[in-house]
Amino acid sequence: MFITSVLALLLINLNVYANDIDTLRIRINTSNKKLEQAFNWAVDMALSHVQTGKSGVIDSWEKGEGSGNVAYIPCYWGGYNSRIVDEFITLHDTRIPNGVAEGDGSGDIFKGSATFNEERDIPLVEAGDKIACQYRAIDAFAMMVKARGNEKLYTEYKLKAENLKNYFNTEWGVKQGVKNLVRGYNLKGEALTNWGKENSWFMLMKGIAEPSGRTEHYIDFIDKSASSKKGKPSNIEARSYLPETFFNNNQIEQGWKWMEDIINNIDIQFPVSKTTGEGNYPEISFVLVSNIVEGLMGVEPDAPEQKLASIPRLPAAIPDLTVKNIRIGYAFFTLSHSGSKKSVLNYQSGEINFTWEVRFYGEYPVIRVNGKAKQAQHKEQNGVKISYITEEIKVGETIETTID
Repeated sequence: MFITSVLALLLINLNVYANDIDTLRIRINTSNKKLEQAFNWAVDMALSHVQTGKSGVIDSWEKGEGSGNVAYIPCYWGGYNSRIVDEFITLHDTRIPNGVAEGDGSGDIFKGSATFNEERDIPLVEAGDKIACQYRAIDAFAMMVKARGNEKLYTEYKLKAENLKNYFNTEWGVKQGVKNLVRGYNLKGEALTNWGKENSWFMLMKGIAEPSGRTEHYIDFIDKSASSKKGKPSNIEARSYLPETFFNNNQIEQGWKWMEDIINNIDIQFPVSKTTGEGNYPEISFVLVSNIVEGLMGVEPDAPEQKLASIPRLPAAIPDLTVKNIRIGYAFFTLSHSGSKKSVLNYQSGEINFTWEVRFYGEYPVIRVNGKAKQAQHKEQNGVKISYITEEIKVGETIETTID
């Protein structure tokens, strides 16, 4: 299993106990009522999958009822160690020795597939989604050991992640004279650049592919291929990754297009126990919440450093959006975007001051803070120029920011 920021945000925002659930439940308000209904359903459905505080059987699976009756406790990553990002890769790097973990080349997900793509076409030994996830796993491990205070291991694994990313962008993922990125290698060691669904878009979703003219072309290739009758994934699990892929690459309208595809193809019912079909996949509800908080609202939380960042990514169909009870550590915030030029943050409750990095797409000389002009700074966010400022926000304070 691969744990992403989607799950991290949901554990922060959804795993509240019964006495707090009404007051601390994450909520949205928007003039787009279809989105609001989908969000409310997604929160209810995601909460139904959270097992903390509940009790039940163990060793349960599709064809068995399980046994016993135990109290479920939160899972944690205390046992995560370097064997996963070292020994596992070494043991699965034999056909094409290059530091990239491999599948067995059969294409069988129950034997050792290199890709998330369950619709077999050409079996892969190495896959684009695999190398992208490996990069993120090594980077995540580096950040975890840093949080534990081990700067030596942090430096070592951060360098490993950077080296893998460089290898992808200079050798593994690019071929001279070919516009598309490489999505995988077959049993003969041949590079494949045609459409492969998950192994075609994970490289952009996970950020291993550096912004370039090639990736600009490739993001359009993903949208066109996934939209085609032949290329559209039949399973909603696969398509649920697409909004994040486009939002991460600053493609707002395409991100919303694929969010709508998910919303329009699930059976949203209240109570959620009546939901049927593909809406019962746990990842669908979790992803929808993440697509709103991280995607449309552009929230990047950093609880240990008491920081958060935001950037409005509202498509034409969503002129306004407010999210209340965004929990970051022990602090709760309400964030609102109006179009692409206004963001408002309210620090509902907490213990210490936070720093808010307010971002807007484009190059603007100033950003207005509560009506007063403040000189903007500029940088690139995944290949796109943005304007930003940083503001300290105190408990109970509201800050309104706008651009002209």
